[in-house]
Amino acid sequence: MTNTNGGKQAVILSGGGANGAYEVGVLKALCSGLSPVTGGQPLAPDIFTGTSVGSYNAAFLVSQWETYGSSAIANLEQVWLDKLSNSPYKSSNGVFRFRANPLDLINPLSFIPNPLQPFSQFANDSAFLAWQWLQRAVHLATGQEAPLFQRMTRLFDFSLFVSRQPLVQTLHETIRFADLRRAQKVLKIPVTNWGTGQVEIFGNSDMTEQFGPLIISASSAIPGFFLPTELGSQPCVDGAVLLNAPMKPAIDAEADILHVIYLDPVIRNIPFAGTSNTLDTLSRMQAVGLAKGFENDIAAAKRINQQVASAKLTLEALDILKQRASDTNLFAGIPLGEIEGYLRQSQEDYRQVTIHVYHPYDELGGGLEILNFDRRRIQQLIERGFDDAVDHQCDRSGCVLVP
Repeated sequence: MTNTNGGKQAVILSGGGANGAYEVGVLKALCSGLSPVTGGQPLAPDIFTGTSVGSYNAAFLVSQWETYGSSAIANLEQVWLDKLSNSPYKSSNGVFRFRANPLDLINPLSFIPNPLQPFSQFANDSAFLAWQWLQRAVHLATGQEAPLFQRMTRLFDFSLFVSRQPLVQTLHETIRFADLRRAQKVLKIPVTNWGTGQVEIFGNSDMTEQFGPLIISASSAIPGFFLPTELGSQPCVDGAVLLNAPMKPAIDAEADILHVIYLDPVIRNIPFAGTSNTLDTLSRMQAVGLAKGFENDIAAAKRINQQVASAKLTLEALDILKQRASDTNLFAGIPLGEIEGYLRQSQEDYRQVTIHVYHPYDELGGGLEILNFDRRRIQQLIERGFDDAVDHQCDRSGCVLVP
């Protein structure tokens, strides 16, 4: 079945790093019919959109849905637990690693795949960092377009120490990009063009074996922690910078019911530390900005729903007026036809949508917790997302319902 009331349904997955495991739990409840939102019927979405970690979850599900149906969610859960997470039996997670990490040389698990790999990897990392620092040192000595202090600040870039090679490998091992291109489910992934400051949307046809991994890498490249990903000649970063919960691409794809899994809680529910540090300050600043953008999108959807409903009621009233106008001269001189045309055009330009919002009511973990892929924590996040979806209440979650 497509959905419970005949309209197209979409799943919208927001960004949030390791907290993206929460999305898996919510989807388990929705697609097994255990959430009250679906009336006891399993959800079978027509459209998937995802930003940052949500782009990976969305792409994985679309690539497998034709073959496995909703069982693709169980496969995604297994990937999170076995490949993306850290565990005592793995030397790193499946998302990122730190370059030139001396601990890799003393970790026995690092030598299991290839005894020489830790040494060659350490040498390659050292050469990469040395070359980057050399370029910055040359710019410090010869650059004249910026003050000396500004050039000095460019000597250090934390993102140089972070390699995303584990994610590239994970993408190639877990997603069949040919299946993504052939899929009937619609996929939309936004990325932020770091040069132009504009959001760019990519879909199924863009997911080639060469370009697809770059799109997902770009959409999940957290600025300041990961280096930008080059798409063509353009540096691109996390889609969450401009579109953390990509509802508009789903609406443009003619979705009528949106299931938005948003990983940030209400800001007032995040404890404010009176003596916060720089990391806490930056984390809260980002959370406030993302929450405000999401609140604006929800408020806009409510306004459009009300406007379309008002236009519908007014058209019904106009039908009655037109009938009376044909019998009397009471409405002579009043351009009822023009008014009707304007209202019908408004209905064509805007559509009513239902938006169900699933999000934690308190913080999943701020600061660097979005980079904590500990296997036990991943399991807890999946369970929490499942429980929250089973106990979902539209009035408490701020869902947008068609009036």
